[in-house]
Amino acid sequence: MNSISINNNSIERKIYNNEPVVTFKDIDLVHERPEGTASRNFRTNKKHFIENVDFYNVTTEKCKSDEIRRAGFNNPRGGYLFTESGYLMLVKSFTDDLAWEVQRQLVNSYFRLKEISNNEPYKIKNKSYQGVPCMTIKDLAFLCGYDRSSVGAYIRENSLGELLTYNKLKDFKRENTDYEDVMCSLYVLYKDDVFNIIDNFRKLKECKEFLDEYFKDKYFEPISDMKILKELMNLKMIRQITNNFSLNEQMRMEFDYIISKEYVKLGFLDKPVNDLNINHREGWNLLCNIANWKNGLERK
Repeated sequence: MNSISINNNSIERKIYNNEPVVTFKDIDLVHERPEGTASRNFRTNKKHFIENVDFYNVTTEKCKSDEIRRAGFNNPRGGYLFTESGYLMLVKSFTDDLAWEVQRQLVNSYFRLKEISNNEPYKIKNKSYQGVPCMTIKDLAFLCGYDRSSVGAYIRENSLGELLTYNKLKDFKRENTDYEDVMCSLYVLYKDDVFNIIDNFRKLKECKEFLDEYFKDKYFEPISDMKILKELMNLKMIRQITNNFSLNEQMRMEFDYIISKEYVKLGFLDKPVNDLNINHREGWNLLCNIANWKNGLERK
């Protein structure tokens, strides 16, 4: 395990879930705060933190795993490991001159070490989830030229993309067998999300050609107009049938999500959604897209 000196205090660099992490003890040490300060900040503001994104909860059972041992976390009682975004959230209240300098050192020398030492240039590989082209925070950070924590913060603040955990994450890994990063959770960003993010970070002009090619419909087999019409009729009928049943809200949203994936394959939606009701933006956009397509068909 590598030791890194931050503010003249040495801490062991820990890697968990393929990214650098720190403990409460590390944070208190390098910021020269009384023991328990970082822990108290976390308890006070825990509702703002996202598990498996900003922090990992290492239970006593997980402490027995080889991954935790390799990470350098050796507290048999368990505890919390914080990612870069979690660390920066924890120390928001540390505003003295020393705190700013320590944050700079920790981000540049601790969280960035892997990226600096990796001589291989990063290359964005085509990825999809349930047949829909998508990107990850890592891809977007590379395109925008910003760190992942900044891009991730913007994504969470604007409720963009989809957070994959458990079975959904397994599905993603099965679909993208060459995806090498090991993780407990993953944000996937679809076409509209990606263009929103790239535009926010003022990189749309230089990235648009690449993005247009990445999200091109080459992922889908060409479908004849007659087949599309038949599929649209079937989907409309399926949704009408499901609406005739007294389904609770959760079940109705699950059915809409499944149906919406078919609309994505047909090119009428950019990503799966949970609500196809025309009173919602996605449902209204879907209705307009279908109407415009049919109008174009009549003009042929």
